[in-house]
Amino acid sequence: MENKNEMPLDGQLAIRILNFVAPYIPDHIREESLEIIRNETRKPASIKDTTKHNYAHTTIRWKDDEREEEAIIAIGQSFDAKHDEAILFYCESEEGFEHLKEFNNGEDFVVVGCTMFTETL
Repeated sequence: MENKNEMPLDGQLAIRILNFVAPYIPDHIREESLEIIRNETRKPASIKDTTKHNYAHTTIRWKDDEREEEAIIAIGQSFDAKHDEAILFYCESEEGFEHLKEFNNGEDFVVVGCTMFTETL
């Protein structure tokens, strides 16, 4: 991104917008736009082994105002209570974490990026 003020493209949101305006644009423009969305959207990292990686260092987007912030999400079932203040959300499994990447995940936020997974904080 050349423009510092440009926000990273969220694929699900971009596709929703594109589908909304589809009746008003030519088909070839829609197809080109879909290709750009597929190539340019950032995808959160996937976790391979939750037994070794208990914490996901993520970027989340709040659904109400689309504000982004860094957040830690705990994955698994055993955590040290002394880190409660640092953790935004607890997931019981890898599937629970993966579900947070979907816009309709039932939470007030969506995971839009993940920089790393760690065993400890």
